[in-house]
Amino acid sequence: MGSVTTQKGEPMSSNIVLPPSVPLELYDALPKSTLFFDGLGQAGNWADAQNWWHGPVPITTSLVVVPTNAVLNGSFTAQTVMLLGNELVTVNGDLTTMNTNVCESFMVCDDADAVFNPGAVLNVAGAMIVGNDDLGTLLATGTATLTSLDAKIGRLDGGIGHVTIDGAHWTDTTSIAVGINGTGTLTITDGGQVSSGTDVDIGCFSGSSGALTVAHSSTLNVGSSLNLGSGPNSAMGAGTATVSVDATSAINFAAGLTINTGDSLSLAGGSLTGGTYASSVRIATGSTLSGFGAVNAANGGIVDAGTIVASGGTLLLNAAVSGAGMLQIAANSTADITGAELGNVGVVFSGQGATLDLSHGLIDHGTLQDFGLGDSIVMPGINGAAFNPNNDVLTLTGPGHVVDKLHVAGTYQSTSFTLSQSSAGAVIGFNPGH
Repeated sequence: MGSVTTQKGEPMSSNIVLPPSVPLELYDALPKSTLFFDGLGQAGNWADAQNWWHGPVPITTSLVVVPTNAVLNGSFTAQTVMLLGNELVTVNGDLTTMNTNVCESFMVCDDADAVFNPGAVLNVAGAMIVGNDDLGTLLATGTATLTSLDAKIGRLDGGIGHVTIDGAHWTDTTSIAVGINGTGTLTITDGGQVSSGTDVDIGCFSGSSGALTVAHSSTLNVGSSLNLGSGPNSAMGAGTATVSVDATSAINFAAGLTINTGDSLSLAGGSLTGGTYASSVRIATGSTLSGFGAVNAANGGIVDAGTIVASGGTLLLNAAVSGAGMLQIAANSTADITGAELGNVGVVFSGQGATLDLSHGLIDHGTLQDFGLGDSIVMPGINGAAFNPNNDVLTLTGPGHVVDKLHVAGTYQSTSFTLSQSSAGAVIGFNPGH
């Protein structure tokens, strides 16, 4: 090739020959023992020495860089594999990396795209990094299977990583970070399954942004805790996160779910389920859990210091709910509390036809705000309701005793309540004649 110049345009030498598609800066930054794929040999056969620039076929101790379009058929093993460049690498066979370092082992960045077709296998002994200080994307489809020790999607300033598990299976032995000082997205769709050995962190560390989507009969299994963002007082700094789970899809977490300040989780018919130990859901001040579906945290409860919004259908809160936050119920939507109680959480009826279903639970020191015509509360063991407009207290009585006293705040159209019976218990609403 011709002369090579520096970024300032100064000639370096007229006899330096670089691997195809490899800039001088990258070549100089890597060990001289690095092996570069040039694709000049038999297509898809990485065991063909002609596919490697001025070098032998890589072995298990080799650092390998693939900077150009490539297809892998059959099996290939190296110490570390880096996809660095504006290229598409398609894997139809088995790709294995031996490096157990949690900072490197398999890397996709510098505008690289990696596609694992049905039947393909990726075994990463260390970290799988997609989008390291630059853009990187990874797509695994159908029956492809991926394993890794650790995973970082969207790492460092300028890092933008996108991972899509489309019907494939990915198992990570330790933790998965989506947006770690960068921007990351993880999409699990079309029956895809992702499992982590420990935590899954979305939008962790200062300046990070992470997005998780679980859709179309897919599942995320978290071995410990699912953490959205990081708290403003965290030593890691503040990050932002969004999570969406659609109908027929699920997130299962063993130890807990935390939605930090400024972050949100949206359910569109899906489910969130805690495990058998300390499986609490914590919603921080300024954060939101919204939608319809099921939140199952019977072992640890739901601590709401932010906002829970029931909208679009029935939001089943299968846990005791406590804290100083708000439960908002949108028009024609239902919040169904099946845990022991709804304690100290303010309930806002934010649209006509909102229902608070306490068929399997009760309110403890509850406040009802903007309870209006068409809204209702379902509670068992009630045969009387009396409202005192002087102190805005609704007293609910059972056979010969007071069941609960609820404070009615905000605007209300009437001081008269109706009481009817259903299979679930008493239905309390405003007298439509007032």
